[in-house]
Amino acid sequence: MSRSHQEWQHAAAALQIDTRPVIGARTAEFAEPGASFATVNPATGAEVARYPDCGRKACEAAYAQSRAAYPSWAALPLSARSSVFNAWADLIVAEAETLALMDCLEMGMPISTAVEDVVYSADILRETASLAASLTLDAGVTAPGTTSYNIAEPLGVILAITPWNFPVNQVLAKIAPPLIMGNAVVLKPSEVACASALRLADLALQAGLPAGVLNVVPGTGRNTGAALSGMPGFDRIVFTGSEATGAAIQAQAGASGRARPMAMELGGKSPNIVCASFRDVEALGPALAQRFLWNSGQVCSAGTRLLVHESLADRLVAAVTAAMADYAPGDPLDPETTFGPIATAAQHRRVTGFVAQAQAAGLQAVTSGPAAGLYVAPTLVDHVPADAPLACNEIFGPILAVSRFSTTDEAAALAQASGYGLTAEVWTRDLAEAQFLIRAIPAASVTVHSSLGAGGEGSPALALEPRGKSGFGVDFGRAGLLQFVQLKLATINT
Repeated sequence: MSRSHQEWQHAAAALQIDTRPVIGARTAEFAEPGASFATVNPATGAEVARYPDCGRKACEAAYAQSRAAYPSWAALPLSARSSVFNAWADLIVAEAETLALMDCLEMGMPISTAVEDVVYSADILRETASLAASLTLDAGVTAPGTTSYNIAEPLGVILAITPWNFPVNQVLAKIAPPLIMGNAVVLKPSEVACASALRLADLALQAGLPAGVLNVVPGTGRNTGAALSGMPGFDRIVFTGSEATGAAIQAQAGASGRARPMAMELGGKSPNIVCASFRDVEALGPALAQRFLWNSGQVCSAGTRLLVHESLADRLVAAVTAAMADYAPGDPLDPETTFGPIATAAQHRRVTGFVAQAQAAGLQAVTSGPAAGLYVAPTLVDHVPADAPLACNEIFGPILAVSRFSTTDEAAALAQASGYGLTAEVWTRDLAEAQFLIRAIPAASVTVHSSLGAGGEGSPALALEPRGKSGFGVDFGRAGLLQFVQLKLATINT
């Protein structure tokens, strides 16, 4: 990326955002008269764009478009749907800077991070198409003259509701699996950041996705979200966001009179467990700082709990505290900025409220420096009890809660105490200890590191499933794709 800070500022001033919903194609026909909401740049407080707060009329129209378009999309061979996905990915990469600028302005993600995220996220489409092509179903001869096999048939129309922290990534992660399996989707993006979701739908149409297969309706949760969740026609609901919103969606869907499958990813309180056998303590500090400060801590899988063996704790706390100084608040439009603001004023109040509560309880908070506006300085709080609010709640901000343990059993108990079960990381050179913690930690994903820089993350071809307060439903992998089809058993007797 070669643009300077000044060039990004000029691009931001010139950016034009089409705020109309995508219902079939771009249209303003279904906007509710007088009902609108604005997105706000958290770095400046300036209004970015004003969108129609789509009501029941728009929601019903979006659903009708999807229901009408679904059969022809489902009837296409997988190779044809994959061609659309690959063309769509190419268009996203070609327009990565514009999409990134939208996310930067609406939720404060530093522009360099946002561009990388868009380019990375385009691969979700390619990888999902490739994974679908490798999907095989059971078949066999069950008796002489009898052959039985499974057929995967799309569910129909899927409702997807996505969060604001990684707007492009979260939209593609939620809509790619149902679309590649032949379903149609109605998408409601977060009201905090809508622009890139609407533009992604435009690019999908350009790539050859038939009009109506993907419809995007911007709006607030209390209006658009409630209207969509209460509609009985959707065949599956997928959601990523807070526990409170997830519970509201379940209640609204239940009141519709029709039971249907759901998948909900409701956040995490992910522990990084550093065991006594891991000796690269000072070098580990920057890695752990990055895990809770990336995207200003607004990451569901952020490593916001540090569980460290008491023999290493003082040294590791000092190393993480020193590394926090590298994350200075800056203008998100500056390519050198790595640490942006909290996305909304409400979220800023929540984050700072947890820190104030911890300090009132006598816990010591160490920050990397001052912060103004909606910025929150990187903060470490040491000696946090397992039942403290700071240890048990997803804060969604740059706050690290440190707890100490003396035995591996105690480490496992601390990891379990929050009730969340999304991700965890273990730092140990003891294989038996690693295997014990993999089994003892109730998380969708557990990654073990025997040294710094060794290996990577899990394969996207493999599934994961949140536990406890983190939600339910399979994401990724072949098992994730199967969430969007119905399996039919066919038997032929000859």
